[in-house]
Amino acid sequence: MTLSQFRTSLRQELFDPDDDEPRFSDAMLDHAIDRAVTELSRAAPWTRDATLTTSADSRLVDLSSLTDVWSVEEVEWPTGGYPPQLCTFMVLPSSEGAPGFVFLLTPEAPAAAEPVRVRWGTKHTASDRQWTAPDAYSGLLTTGAYAYACLAYATPRSDNFRYTDGQQGAAVDTSMVSAAWWEKGNTAREKFERELAALKEERAQQVRGSVAWTLDGAGTGR
Repeated sequence: MTLSQFRTSLRQELFDPDDDEPRFSDAMLDHAIDRAVTELSRAAPWTRDATLTTSADSRLVDLSSLTDVWSVEEVEWPTGGYPPQLCTFMVLPSSEGAPGFVFLLTPEAPAAAEPVRVRWGTKHTASDRQWTAPDAYSGLLTTGAYAYACLAYATPRSDNFRYTDGQQGAAVDTSMVSAAWWEKGNTAREKFERELAALKEERAQQVRGSVAWTLDGAGTGR
């Protein structure tokens, strides 16, 4: 999947063919897609593994070498065993408010600089060069992007207006157009939010042995 392919698919859902006079510009659809990707990433981020190094006699693991950390999914220490030895941990914020450190909730602190595997989450990438959202989420993303596109289209048309044609004096009322798009957008947004909540709950059951810290600063035991 690429951004261009997803945009084309979204146009089909919106019944807006990419012709000489499309209702939605590429920029408008890309913005709607980005908003949907952002919300998906809060519920199911793009996860990657990184091997960091502990400090001697310290349970703190610095995350500053990682870029745009949104969450920490799991921590393995000591590493190299089978099955992996996952440990409980807390995620502490940096001075900027994002996740900055992992605190190992282990009986003993590492005695020396040792490798620790951190599985961390960040925003999915959605471009023509890279698309990280799993295909299983394509339907969910389409619902979200559809919702945001409809709401964005309805907003500048929410002011009812009348104009007079010089020849026929016709009055034009656009209020029904705006209401229709608002209804479509809100219906899709409500569905999107319900499915995101279900996905977040499903993933919460899978993440084990951690104390999660969100970007809103709310801690939740796991």
